Amino acid sequence: MLIRSLKTVKTIFNPAPAVPDLDPDFYTLSDVLCCNESEAELLTGSPVATVEDARRASRELLGRGCGAVLLTMGAQGCVVLEAKGATTHHVPAPAVTAVDTTDNSL
Repeated sequence: MLIRSLKTVKTIFNPAPAVPDLDPDFYTLSDVLCCNESEAELLTGSPVATVEDARRASRELLGRGCGAVLLTMGAQGCVVLEAKGATTHHVPAPAVTAVDTTDNSL
């Protein structure tokens, strides 16, 4: 496969929209697999509702051959796991105040 010869290129793969029977080559060819909690649920077959669920799902996805997993969780932040380290890292999302930028009254 041509992509295998381009291994000096860093790849970030977002499996959206996810499918449960994703070709295993997508994992091994990805330096970073970046998915959200619903995609991780579909890929692993297990619920991802909490940070601990995300840690478990990240370990499972990393075991499929990618270099790192970045699992985004909206207001809960994200979980990051790299193959070169054994520890998952939770990065909390800061609280923000939403601003409506679609105000048509102007």
